[in-house]
Amino acid sequence: MTERDAVKILMLSPLYFRLTLIERSQLLVDFYATHQVNQLPSPEPAKPASHYNQTCH
Repeated sequence: MTERDAVKILMLSPLYFRLTLIERSQLLVDFYATHQVNQLPSPEPAKPASHYNQTCH
C-alpha cells in the first residue's frame, strides 16, 4: 500500500476532515505503520498444471 492509498482510505471518514493538518499527518503515520505490521505475506503464485504433471512422473 502506498501512502496515497492510505490517504484515500482515511479520507473516507468524515472525521478525517475535522483533524488539523498535524493530526492528519500523525494519523497517516500511525495508519501506515499499523498496516505494514498487520499485512500478511503474499501467497506464492500457483504453478501451472504442466509443471505439476512433470514432477509427479
